[in-house]
Formats: sequence, structure tokens, C-alpha cells
Amino acid sequence: MNKNLIYILIVNLLIALPDCEHGSPNWEELYESVPFDYEFNATISAAQIFIDGIEMTTGKLAGFVNNDIRALDSDGSMYFPPGDTNVFDLMLWSNEVSGESFSFKYYSEDNDIVIDLIETYDFESNDIVGDAFNPMILNGSALDCEFEDENHFSNIVDTTGVSQLIILSNTITALDQGDQIGIFDYNGLISEGEECLDLTGEVLVGAGEWDDNQLEIVAWSHIDFCDFPEGTQFPGFIEDNPINIKIWDISEQSEYDAYFIISEGSYNFQETSFVVISEICNTNDLPDSACDCNGNIEDDCGICGGNGTDYDQDGICDDIDECVGEYDDCGICNGNGPQHQCWNGNIVCDPFECPESEFPSPDLFSFNQSLSQAFYFINNIYINNLVLSSDDWLAAFNEDVCVGSRKWDTDMCANNICDIGVMGYDGSDSTEGYMLNGQFPSFKIYDSSEGIYYNAVPSENFTFENGGLFIIENIQNEDYYCNNNPSCSGCTDINACNYDADALIESTCYYFESELFQPPNNQVIELDELEQSINFMWSDIDQSCDTNATYTIKIFDSNNQLIFSTSTQEDNIEIISSELMMTEGEINSYSWNISIDDTILSDTFYFTLDDTNSLNINEHKINEFKLYQNYPNPFNPVTYIQFDNPGYNFIKINIYNTNGLIIKELVNDYYNPGTHKVYWDGSNFPSGIYLYELKFDNKSIRKKMVLVK
Repeated sequence: MNKNLIYILIVNLLIALPDCEHGSPNWEELYESVPFDYEFNATISAAQIFIDGIEMTTGKLAGFVNNDIRALDSDGSMYFPPGDTNVFDLMLWSNEVSGESFSFKYYSEDNDIVIDLIETYDFESNDIVGDAFNPMILNGSALDCEFEDENHFSNIVDTTGVSQLIILSNTITALDQGDQIGIFDYNGLISEGEECLDLTGEVLVGAGEWDDNQLEIVAWSHIDFCDFPEGTQFPGFIEDNPINIKIWDISEQSEYDAYFIISEGSYNFQETSFVVISEICNTNDLPDSACDCNGNIEDDCGICGGNGTDYDQDGICDDIDECVGEYDDCGICNGNGPQHQCWNGNIVCDPFECPESEFPSPDLFSFNQSLSQAFYFINNIYINNLVLSSDDWLAAFNEDVCVGSRKWDTDMCANNICDIGVMGYDGSDSTEGYMLNGQFPSFKIYDSSEGIYYNAVPSENFTFENGGLFIIENIQNEDYYCNNNPSCSGCTDINACNYDADALIESTCYYFESELFQPPNNQVIELDELEQSINFMWSDIDQSCDTNATYTIKIFDSNNQLIFSTSTQEDNIEIISSELMMTEGEINSYSWNISIDDTILSDTFYFTLDDTNSLNINEHKINEFKLYQNYPNPFNPVTYIQFDNPGYNFIKINIYNTNGLIIKELVNDYYNPGTHKVYWDGSNFPSGIYLYELKFDNKSIRKKMVLVK
């Protein structure tokens, strides 16, 4: 700040009745062209607003010369922890170097009124007024403003801090302007205080008035601290209880219970969530048996409008009946009874029921029985186009794990067609690595006369499914195992950790390196709270490189100074954002890598922590396009640009230099309705003033921003 610049703060000492204007002002529309219409500016960098002695944290602050708007902060205050202050900021515009007198108005969102503030300011070009430790103080009064509170549903529970948002869509046709809505839990908590009586009953948890537009009602949940010493209870809805709605018909001056249809969310209360109601109807206009606005009735399963039946008449609705029909002798619903043939010809339900085989399996073909099984019937098996002999074996594998084997003696099988039981993972340690549903088994053949194992290829294959029965036409031998290397494959790169001098077929090689996964390179992480956990993930190096690797993660700030380092034997770590020497309320840039014993294993990835969400929580209905001032401003090198989109629209955002040339096309895409935030990294651009432009429907909005390096 230039210490030679001063500001004159003129305090109106006259006591007068407040000038109150009801309704939200259209300041944003009036202010849109102001920065482009005036040459000189001054800044109120921090201002506190007190209405009747109470500090304001939400609402809008505007500056005026006569009745012309010249300054606007429409985003509410920003909390500054070191000074414990909530401050607004304004940029004031004038075509005079000095002398114009600014007055101020404050819009209270809570009371929906505009209040004239007492203080004024005499304009001085390039002046900077106030800071977060010594803000400019603006005062006003609303004591004499008239407020109306005539809601039929007025006995609402006190706010508890835990709520659900009930959104009544503007698609509702059954309501007239002025009708009043009450949100009830008929079995909510009604007891209050330290007695902890746990009383339940009808409780009004939210209310609102219909004005032919989308209506948002906050429904308050109960609070129960009775498990703590000297605990207490506060009334409100109980989660998972049904949502109930009553309507006060303003024209009929009567109350009625209402059914409703939701387009999103649940019919039951859910804390910290929302539900969208698309239509409401009067229960008095429906048949007594109706259960919704469409006049549907409950089916046999208790589902409104459902068509549930109980075909097998077992008293269980078919929608939830585990077996619609009968169980066979093996306990399978509508099954065909025992199907598995043992080595001795017995037909049983499960291989567990077979006696132990008299023929020991080859060494590589041993496996454990499992409760999860499928059966593959094979018509013919060949080694070099010759049918298997009765002493040869077939085995099924999941990668290198044997999951089933059988001596292929077709004389012991029904109709000379044998099957092989393939075991799946049933949760036990003995079946770890066995088949999972959706995986393909592989097959191997053992030639008993030669003592050779072969890889085998089926004419067709089927994914494993517990209880499945599959038919394969034939299986042919392919290549054979290589001595002690059954797959004949391995890493052939001498520079790799797992180099295998005996390998003939190239397979995966592992190196002394790690791949970074999360956060991905150049990711911007928007923080919801200061103590937010950030998960860092990377790939383990293979055990062939290090059997007990200890990784060191190092994190550097934007000046490449090491600010965090720790070691772990895991491939991930959670770090609290406050440990990264972050500047609160700002955009902070970092880089990170992974090393072992000071040897860097990975590339260097970059990420950004955006803590600007902590400065402003701006909940509002989006009815029009809006372009916000970028934040931070001035900035270096990353800033974000926020805009409101009232519908599904094609949006373009371009960045211009002072010569009017487009230097960056930031957005060129369709966007859903809502508030959106995009980032611009000015690392490759010089310091200076830039314009950013939001284009939509052949219209545009522009604002200025300053890059300072």
C-alpha cells in the first residue's frame, strides 16, 4: 500500500430511521459493465458490516455514487482466521481522480431487505482502504424494518446443525402461489433436554411457502447426546423414517395430507442429503386404498404400484423368494439332482461325497476340494492328434494354481464322456487363488508314458460360474513345460531385476522404478476443509528388485523447497493437507516423487491444492448466467474462474491479452446446469492485465484479472 495515499472516512453522526427496501436487488446486472465504463479505481480490501451491532457474514455489499452502482461484492464475506474477522472486499470505480462521495448499501439474504449503511467514503484513485486486521467498519440498522411471519406451519423444531434439503420442483402443478408446505416426521423425536425421555411422535421439521418457483426447504434432524455424561436431546426427524407432507391451501383456508412423487432421492429421511419432489397431490382426491398420486395400490409384496406375485404359494413374495419352485435332492432350486460322477462310477451331488481315488495324481496336478465348483464335460482330448490313454491326466488351472484334475479313463465315465471338476474360491485359506466367477480356466495334460506335461487348448472355453455345467468338444496339447519352468517364459532383459537366463519366451520384466498413480500429474484438488486427507499412491517395485522395500515420499513447494518427507513400506500414504505448509484460502502448487535410499524411482508429478472453497460457501438458485470474479486476483500462477449455468448449454471461456488477442481457449464444451469452476495456469504468460470472457447463446460476459509474477 502506498503510505502517501490516504482515505477520508466520513461517519454520519445523525440518528435516523433505517431506509429498508424489501426484495433482492438486481445489482449484478447493473454492475456488469461498470469495470469497462470507468477509468479509475480504488480498493476497499477489507470491510466489516454490523447491522444493529451484529456482524454480517452473508449477503451482498454495494457502493453507490448518487444512485449509480459503482462497486459490488455479491459473494458474502471471507473469514480471516488470524484477525478472527469476516470481511467483504470492493473495487470502486470512477471517472474522476478524486472527490466523488460513495455511499453503501447491504442486502440481507436472511431478511430479504436492502439496508442503507451509515458510513461514506471520498474516492481517491489507487487508494487501498482497510486490511483484515484493521478493516473498514460499516454500520446499519434494521430494527424498524417490517417482517412478515404468517406461516401456517410455524411450530418448527429448532435448528440442530444436521439436516436434509427438501426440493420442491417447479414442475409441481397442484400448488397455488401462497400455499404453505409443512415437512413432518410422524414418528420423530419430540423430547428435549437432559431428561433423555426418548419420546417420539409427530414433529414439524421444516416449512416453506410456494411462489410458483422451485422451493428449497431445510428439514432438521434430531440430535441425541444422551450416551455422553450430562448429555441432552434436541427434537427432529429420525433417519430412515418416512417423509410426510401437509399442505395449507391458502385459497380454501384448509389443511390436507399430501402424497408426492420424487424424481431424485429417497422417500425416507436421510441426513446430509437431498430429495427432489416433482409432483404433489391431495390424498382426499384419491381412493381410500391408493398409496401414491397415481392412484396405485399395494401388491401382495407391499410395494405401491407393484405387481408382485407368489407363484409357488410358499408365503414368500417372488421378488424376494430365493427359490420360486422346488429344491432338488442336492438342495439346488429347480435342479436336476445328482450329476457328478466319481472315479468309481458313483453319481453324487458333490465331489466331496466321492471316496478317495486309488490313483495318485501327478505332482503338479494336486489340488484342494472347494465348496465352489463348476463341471466341464469334454468329448475328446488329444496329444499330438492321438486320443489320451486311460493313464493320462487332465488338469484345470487358474494361472499357475491347479484347481482340479482327473485321470482320463473314459471307461469309468457315463457314456464314455468324462467331466473335470473345477474348483472356485470359497473363502477358505486352502482355496486362495482358485477360480472366481467370470474367469477362464486353462488346461494342462500329463502324458504318463513320457512323464511330460503339456499346455492344452480347448476348442471353446467358458468362464467359471459356481454350479455351472459346460460342454467342450475337444482339447489339444500345445507346447510343453520347460524343465523346472512350466511356462517356458520369463524376463530376458539383463537389465531387469527378474532376469531369467533360462527363459525362452519373453514375459513381464521388473525394474528398479515406480509409477505414480495418485494424485495424477497436474491434478487440482479442491479442499473442503483445512485438515483434509490427501491419498498418495504409487506402484510397488517387484520383490525381485527388493524384498523389503522402504519408500521415501518427498513433497516440494512451488519454489522446489522440500517441505515434507517420510518413509513407508506401503505403496500409499495419507497426508493431512495442513502438513504441507499450505497458505489458507489460496491456491498452492506442489511436486512429489518416490525414492529408495536417495535413488529416485519415479517421475516428478505436480499437483495443486485449492483452498479457496473455505473462503465462501455460496448456495443459491441458478436462474441466469453469471460470471464471478476470478480468485485469487491478483494471482501467480494459478487462478480459478467460476460461473453459473442455468441449463444444459454450450459454454466457451476465452482468455484475452490487452491487445484483444485470444491467448487461451479455456472452455469449449456443453455443461450441465449448476455452478462450475475452471482453472487457468498462467505459468507461460507474462505479468499483466488479462480479460476473461464467458460466451453463451450469442452473448458474453467479460471481467478483468491481474497476473503478477
